[in-house]
Amino acid sequence: MPTIVVPLLCDRTKPDPHGVSERALPWARGLARQLAADVVLLTALDIPPGLLAMADKALLRQLLDDWRAECRSYLEGVARTFDGRVVSILVDDGDAASTIVRVAEQVRDPLLVMASHMRTGLSRLVLGSTALRVVSFVECPALIVGQRVPEPPTASVEVSRLLVPLDGSVLAEQALDVVAATGLRGVHCTLLYVLEPDARDHVVERGLDPRTYLEGIAASLRERSFSVETVIRQGRPASAIVAAAEEYRADLIAMMTHGRSGLRAVLMGSTAEQVLHAATRPVLLARPRSEPAP
Repeated sequence: MPTIVVPLLCDRTKPDPHGVSERALPWARGLARQLAADVVLLTALDIPPGLLAMADKALLRQLLDDWRAECRSYLEGVARTFDGRVVSILVDDGDAASTIVRVAEQVRDPLLVMASHMRTGLSRLVLGSTALRVVSFVECPALIVGQRVPEPPTASVEVSRLLVPLDGSVLAEQALDVVAATGLRGVHCTLLYVLEPDARDHVVERGLDPRTYLEGIAASLRERSFSVETVIRQGRPASAIVAAAEEYRADLIAMMTHGRSGLRAVLMGSTAEQVLHAATRPVLLARPRSEPAP
């Protein structure tokens, strides 16, 4: 049983104190109930340098104490919406991404659930992306609610249908282990294989037919109480994944990421990041087990 960690923004220095962070709450509530999981709600006070430079230190302490109290009161109100689950709250000082990563390292079997603006290109280079920084460093899976995911009609969303893109690599197949580790059992799983023009194909190189490959994976999943269907599409991976998630009404997309960093990744992105940016479904991401944090 995982511990669901939900980062929320509470920044009185901004016109919208909570930003997009609350958009993750319906999935956090649904998964907490579905998995019978405990919950940690956290917020980080990224204190502006100008405020820290105040000459009146007594006034500064009072302002910060008031801010922390306001954040705690806000998190307590959110905690009451989790229908009796055990909810802990944490208010910390510091950079949001660093705080999230540190808290995720301290709780038992963490599953991050968070929303993101999903900035791309030069905007990401200049302003950063908290979600992508977190995914690059945490060892645990993270469910990211991107900017194109519509607001659900209910306050709680449970997961019953998954889309898992596979390409014949051990890396991609690890997404299935991540799904199982979260405790999501008995859900319907759509396995997607994308035949990409002029690209290296792990399955064909091994002399296998893609459909035979998918059926082999499907058989092992059925033994673990999943209902499974297999789909083959042609095209570019990110576009095909997003389209299939729509077509098969997936509640979320589960996939692995290399967690690349640096200028090339910022400007070009990876398949996982392209999916995050375009998908109308949340994306469950995890780094490979064998990959060290950057």
